Amino acid sequence: MPYDARAVLFDAGATLLLPTADIPDVYLREAQAVGAEPDRDAFRAHMAARWTALRTSTASPEALRTSEDDEREMWRRFTAEVAAPFPDLMARHEEWLHRLVTWFDGAKAWAPAPGALTLLRDLRARHIRVGIVSNWHGALHGILDGLSLRTLVDFVLVSSDHGWRKPHPSIFAAALVAANAGAEETVHVGDCLRDDVAGATRAGIRPILVASERPDGIPDSVRVVPGLEALVAD
Repeated sequence: MPYDARAVLFDAGATLLLPTADIPDVYLREAQAVGAEPDRDAFRAHMAARWTALRTSTASPEALRTSEDDEREMWRRFTAEVAAPFPDLMARHEEWLHRLVTWFDGAKAWAPAPGALTLLRDLRARHIRVGIVSNWHGALHGILDGLSLRTLVDFVLVSSDHGWRKPHPSIFAAALVAANAGAEETVHVGDCLRDDVAGATRAGIRPILVASERPDGIPDSVRVVPGLEALVAD
């Protein structure tokens, strides 16, 4: 696995793509650029807590409905929550957000994860269908083009285009249609327990979790790898 599959799906951020700079450092850099000086340690701790809350929160299925505007608004709310304890940054929130969007919407903010290019080429050479299924907004298309990754996959399914975010079953069902594959012959690779592992499992798709260590309580049937290089070695 994944070479025994008919189709392999990949999450984008923190799976297929990695940031070229430490994300909290980018947030701090852009805060300083707009004239704010939050305490570095306090900022990093607060941002980490807000990120964990965002990644682990539960939502009703209807709350997973999304659009381009919804995806942008989610990040507006997140950055406002991050800025809230720091008055000088909160006062400059819109300017700060604009600078963050400009950076993270560009290809230079991202790089293919180690092993990604080799893995994608190997899968395509074996005539295995390859897709990207990501909770992102429309900028992902330009990022993939800028990194010359779009030509290495058969399709890209972005939540803002599809209308539903992972872990909603609709986006996985659409991916299976695009892949022309059944759930039982498809693998999904991602880094989020809620969105990727739980979402794929509910859709009948085999999940592979990208994580530095095996989380407590994860089923034995779920394979955990430290990165895509481990899959190249299969």
